[in-house]
Amino acid sequence: MAILDSQETQRQLVVKLGCKPDSGKDHIYFVLRDTDGTVLGRTKISHGPRHDIGDRLVCLMAKQLRLGTSGNLVGLVGCSKTQQECLAIIRAASY
Repeated sequence: MAILDSQETQRQLVVKLGCKPDSGKDHIYFVLRDTDGTVLGRTKISHGPRHDIGDRLVCLMAKQLRLGTSGNLVGLVGCSKTQQECLAIIRAASY
């Protein structure tokens, strides 16, 4: 079962994966673009105080980012997967 901290997940999406955050009314949207500007994936996290992201949402976010399995997103946030490994998975699923 995968549970992620919302603030750490946001930080890793921006710093490690290179997503651009955009604050909306209810959510923070994260868009991942390739070097040529092509959108590779996008996801969102709810505004509000620090909270846990449960297994169902972790799985959904992994699919939205084209990381495949929730384990890959957990690996990204937990630093067991490198940026290059994650980008390779995403690019393979995108093209």
